[in-house]
Amino acid sequence: MIVTDLSYTNFMDDPIIYDAMQMVWYDLLNDLALEYDFTSKPYLSSLLPDGTKDRDANPIFHTHIKEYNRAVRIIQIPENEPQSTHIQGYLNVFGDEEYDDEIIDELVIHLVYSEISKILTKSWIKAWLVDHLDKSEMEEILDEQSLLLEKE
Repeated sequence: MIVTDLSYTNFMDDPIIYDAMQMVWYDLLNDLALEYDFTSKPYLSSLLPDGTKDRDANPIFHTHIKEYNRAVRIIQIPENEPQSTHIQGYLNVFGDEEYDDEIIDELVIHLVYSEISKILTKSWIKAWLVDHLDKSEMEEILDEQSLLLEKE
């Protein structure tokens, strides 16, 4: 699917636009997976209890790379000003040993879509899944690059 104008602020209101925005993130990950030879699969349910697709954008994209036990979750928020830039990343632990859930280290990225946020997202995912940066190195990158955007 080719989307030519991704400055949609109404992606939450239109299922077609939402699905197109979601495909941007699937395509980005698939490109990395092909280039660096890894496989991934979703780890959260994307369905509501009635069986319909959940389009609340929390997350708009999620994937787990079992061989690395690392995951990526992207939370996309709408923005009234298409030129605004917001992106923040942090590391999280998903799962609960107490309930015999698998513990997964995840990179969570919270953003408003822009070309800048797409570029940074790709860079962060590559650092996390391909370069296998440890948690302290990854947190340093996320802190530095998120702060740079906040100062603009």
